[in-house]
Amino acid sequence: MRRGTGGSVSRVVLAGAAAVATALAAVGCGADAGSGAIAPPTTQRVGNTDAYSYTLSCPSPLGDLTTSVTYTVTDSIEDARPGDPITYRITAPIAQVKAPITPTFISSTSTFTLPEGFKATSASTDPAKNENFSSSSARLQGNNLVVSLNGDFPIDGSNRPTPTIVVVGTVTGPPKSTIVWMTPTSVVGKANAGFFGDRDSTCSFPTTGPIGRTDIAP
Repeated sequence: MRRGTGGSVSRVVLAGAAAVATALAAVGCGADAGSGAIAPPTTQRVGNTDAYSYTLSCPSPLGDLTTSVTYTVTDSIEDARPGDPITYRITAPIAQVKAPITPTFISSTSTFTLPEGFKATSASTDPAKNENFSSSSARLQGNNLVVSLNGDFPIDGSNRPTPTIVVVGTVTGPPKSTIVWMTPTSVVGKANAGFFGDRDSTCSFPTTGPIGRTDIAP
């Protein structure tokens, strides 16, 4: 990855973070909270692209729910230096989960821990809405990035592009260190489960895994 000029930009593409919540909610987790698990990734860094495929699971009354998600991080400023401005553009397309019914998406909120060595100053979504999502938001909350989506559509395998998450900040880590983005620490979702009505669920992930990195020059 090459060092950029001017306002250096790193592009982060995360696949599937939002959908974990919707699938968990839809099959009847109710208002319960569960502790999820993340299996080790099946792919890793190739060239200037970080590609990590994970299997995420969360318990429900119908058994553990699982979904496969692929996180891809393309970094445009390898060898960034302390003080460099940096922007991460994050997209999180919804993943699909096998379930006894076809749930209807209502909302999801994913929480990511901001990586060390990066000071975030703003977060937003672009665009704020599209044909699938009636609204979206990204906000900084303490040491976390919190991303919310709202919509009304069946989770039926159709491709439904989500708004891009834009996180702007500055490189603050020391030379020779690495900025590492990790999988979500929690996902909260609401979906309609037909006969069961609207269902809410919270799934926390005590173990996270890497999804991308920015190396800081010596």
